[in-house]
Amino acid sequence: MTETAAAYRVAGMDCTSCVAKIEKTVRHTPGVKDANVSLAAQTMFVIADDPARLPQVEAAVRALGYELTRMAAAAVAGGYFGAGVVSRLP
Repeated sequence: MTETAAAYRVAGMDCTSCVAKIEKTVRHTPGVKDANVSLAAQTMFVIADDPARLPQVEAAVRALGYELTRMAAAAVAGGYFGAGVVSRLP
């Protein structure tokens, strides 16, 4: 399997409990190696063991009641995440 990274905008978060709930859910999704959610930026960064896992991640977050939009690598490079994150995106 090929490790993959993805960045998303997350709509609907309004507190740190939202962040904790999303991170816990995503980190418990099979194949996810790490997940980081930013309340201030309204974003989420996920590392999974295979690109085929990402639809499961997206479904899990939507099931919690949040809307996701996958961010293009150019948007991520525009300042939402650090250089170490950008270098991991496809």
